[in-house]
Amino acid sequence: MNRRIIGCLSFCFIALGALGCDDDPKKKVETDTTTDATIGQDVVAEVVELDGTEADAELTEDLVEGVDLRIPGLSASVKMETDTLGVVHLTCQTDDDCIAAQGYVHAQQRFFTMDLARRQTTGRLSTVIGELGLKSDKYYRQLMSTRDGEPLEEKLWNDSSPSTKQLVLAYTRGVNAWLADMRANRNGAALTREYFFLLIDREVIPDWEPTDTMALALNMFAMLSLDDDLDTLRGEAAATLSAEANWDLFGLSPATSAAILPASGIGTQRPELFDIEGLRDVQKRLAPARTALAMARQWVDSIPGRPSHQQHQLGSNNWALSTSRTSTGHALLANDPHLGLSNPAIWFFMELDSKTNGTGSLHVVGASIPAAPFILLGHNETIAWGETVANYDLTDVYIEQLNDTNDAVIVNGAEIPILTKEHTFQVSKKPSVVETLEWVPAHGPVLSKDLVNHTAVTVRWVAFDGCSDIDAFQELNTAANVDEAIVAFSKIQCVNQNFVVADTSDNIAWAPHIHLPQRPWASSTVAPWLPLPGDGTAEWSGWVADADLPSMLNPPNGFIGTANHAFDNSAMDGDPTNETHPYWQNGAAAGYRGQRLVDLVEAGGNAHTPQTMMDMQHDKYSLWGETIVPPILAAAGSQTLTANGQKIADALQAWDYECPTGLIGVDPKTATLDPDPAVAASSIGCLAFHALTFALKDAAYDDELQAVGLSSDNLSGTQTMVVLTHALATPQVLLTGDTLWDDVDTAGTVETKDELIAAAMDVAGTQLAELPCLPDGPSPCTPLLGADTNEWRWGRVHTVSLASIFQNFGLAAYNNGPFISGGGAGTLDVAHPGRDFTFGHGPSLRMVNEFTGTGINSWFQLPGGQNLAYDSPHWGDLMLLWLSRTPSKLLFDRAEVTAGAESTDTFNPAP
Repeated sequence: MNRRIIGCLSFCFIALGALGCDDDPKKKVETDTTTDATIGQDVVAEVVELDGTEADAELTEDLVEGVDLRIPGLSASVKMETDTLGVVHLTCQTDDDCIAAQGYVHAQQRFFTMDLARRQTTGRLSTVIGELGLKSDKYYRQLMSTRDGEPLEEKLWNDSSPSTKQLVLAYTRGVNAWLADMRANRNGAALTREYFFLLIDREVIPDWEPTDTMALALNMFAMLSLDDDLDTLRGEAAATLSAEANWDLFGLSPATSAAILPASGIGTQRPELFDIEGLRDVQKRLAPARTALAMARQWVDSIPGRPSHQQHQLGSNNWALSTSRTSTGHALLANDPHLGLSNPAIWFFMELDSKTNGTGSLHVVGASIPAAPFILLGHNETIAWGETVANYDLTDVYIEQLNDTNDAVIVNGAEIPILTKEHTFQVSKKPSVVETLEWVPAHGPVLSKDLVNHTAVTVRWVAFDGCSDIDAFQELNTAANVDEAIVAFSKIQCVNQNFVVADTSDNIAWAPHIHLPQRPWASSTVAPWLPLPGDGTAEWSGWVADADLPSMLNPPNGFIGTANHAFDNSAMDGDPTNETHPYWQNGAAAGYRGQRLVDLVEAGGNAHTPQTMMDMQHDKYSLWGETIVPPILAAAGSQTLTANGQKIADALQAWDYECPTGLIGVDPKTATLDPDPAVAASSIGCLAFHALTFALKDAAYDDELQAVGLSSDNLSGTQTMVVLTHALATPQVLLTGDTLWDDVDTAGTVETKDELIAAAMDVAGTQLAELPCLPDGPSPCTPLLGADTNEWRWGRVHTVSLASIFQNFGLAAYNNGPFISGGGAGTLDVAHPGRDFTFGHGPSLRMVNEFTGTGINSWFQLPGGQNLAYDSPHWGDLMLLWLSRTPSKLLFDRAEVTAGAESTDTFNPAP
């Protein structure tokens, strides 16, 4: 690797947020004969350390002769069979043996991600990347602590059940057995190439601890349920915008009436009239705290890799059909959870079997997460389950009134000292750094302090009180039926999931159990989706009773479907607190995917099969487009459009609301145009639509938001869908009417909605014609798409790259991609684009489960590959199947596994 590349990589890593390097050492994987494209870019003949030495980091055990794999504490040998897809199947004598071997395999194939995840979550990233990690370490060590400042991972470990502790200890033994092999340079155990990056310190890699597994759990809980960034953003908006504009732009009213309970035949709530006067009172309360809120949001947003609920695009789907809906008379269950698409994939597929030839209770297959035991998504011999984010509100942000010396908060008229602790952060090859961390004991960490106005912002999160979710997954893995699964789900406290489950007796159920804070004071004037007063008047009073949480068992419609959308219609008026049940959700999805699920289930009648379930997962129809394009075209018809604006109008007029790529191949540089005119029109229309939605958002709202220190980019993808739906299709629900369409920057001129829609069409058309020839770009420039609209194919710009962990620091060199992919904002096969039309969130796996009465057949897709080792045949090898939406059978029967094994190894007890 030449010095220019080394310098580029070093700069990229040091300059957080910088662009990746042009030289992209990605692996080239030949495609099958059905496509002309190839995955990846340049072939790298060898991986070289950036300090100049060779890195034999990619050796894997199956390439090494004479391996002798041993794990301390095994009761008997464990057989490991790896199939042609890289799925690992473990046959064991006991549950402990299976989990210990699982720990070894996870470390063998994914240790780098495990190692960095534990260090990041516990505030130890600086031990491996030096001073670059200090900001992240301070944030995470303060956040991942109890409300009295003690390490939260230790609380989770101490609170775990004895049986969970036993299995986590077994898992730990397995990980450390691999580490011992790596340190001794035996059995092919070696660090992957990521450790040989210039700024990575690989000299000190500590043993795995049980608390490291708990830290991984906390990381997942934060990604799925910690949404303080949303509350602080809404607080800023509420403190500065008019009450009416705040309700219209940042309110909780969804775009559609689609809801989980009504779709299953379980009734609904009657919308009430929203109390706008209550929101005016909130505005008065929040106005003095605007500086502290802005400081808190900016601090959280500055943390590399910190999950952003403001920017995350909701997209998970799961659904189950009972016997009345299927052609076989047996249940079906499908799931495609949407998370960040990464290299390697988040999930690791494997099978654990201590029952068939052993004395244990495990026989389960599906998706695990390296760093944690058990299977988190999948099936055992009698049940299958899937998950989506439920959007329960498990976080509250508080505005604290400080005393005159800013070292205590005022609660019920009394001063409560802020808890301070000094923490020493170890820094690789540098002196340690001591930082003072602060907590308000009733709530949690201090995110910001405005010393001038004597205010602070704190956050309370359900996980601060502990979580027993790992206990739940242990029980779920061995549950015999839906009833036992529901008992297991009752131990879920923090992970914030819609669990859908079915069993071989063809029962189906929905069990979104959680520790939901009891908020008896919740109302439009004390709104828990906005920052709350920290004076003692808005404290949690225990947990909502299980009977007051939603659930379903064998609903009358024979259908359960969740797509991150509303449980019921309690938020239709924008106020989910004025119902007969407790306040549940904070900002559910727009509802288009939920409605599309219902439409497709009904269209399939009572003849659904595994194939129809897969077809639904791959559906690229835009209900959002169907909803807002007609009023857009009606408005455009009253205006004189520019040439580029007319191109957008023509593309939308011909659009059938489908979002195919419009290309043949998967590489955006080499793919050719699909000659089918219908496919071309769909693809061109989809691109025109998405370009226009960004232009519309800017035209209508950026001026108002810029005036108060925000921007249209502060409207998340989900909120953009809601806002534009209301503005274009249902303007009667808006409190501001059409006034936000007027450009506040043009004094003395009042623009109409139709005028700004026409202007936005010109902006969108010009953008597409000139990509990537931007005003500050290189000159001369050859546009990517150009003036010929036949070249405006969605797949040319709508691409995905599987991001490595280095992407958090602006380095793209270890990514896998880009690849062409279809789908779009709000489609079931969701692929919500950013401003450059690329996307980074999507189906992190796809699974379909078919019940046969005596067993379960399942199929899966995984974006990427199982193994992080660059020279492994299972690095990125499943990506083509994911891109082509081609399912693979997930092997479960012992004879099938043995017949399909690519390699076989044995773990023996250590002497």
